[in-house]
Amino acid sequence: MSLLKKTAGDEGTCGLGLGALQRLRVAYDGPLWRGEEGQDLLEYSLLLAFIVLAGAASFISMGGTINGLWGIVNSRLAAANQTGS
Repeated sequence: MSLLKKTAGDEGTCGLGLGALQRLRVAYDGPLWRGEEGQDLLEYSLLLAFIVLAGAASFISMGGTINGLWGIVNSRLAAANQTGS
């Protein structure tokens, strides 16, 4: 059944009579728009995406700091190894 099927009383309304408009409303106001089953999944997915992006941003920004700390530890261990031998 076509949503825009011409019905009785469509004359003078360019083929989109009240019957066709009611069918369009029913098609777009169906359970897809009323149901909230997928809303939780969407919210948790957005929250997870935000956490992943925040973690990636902090990992990238802290990369230089961690690299500098490892360089300091490495040089002190090398110096301690030479003085201890």
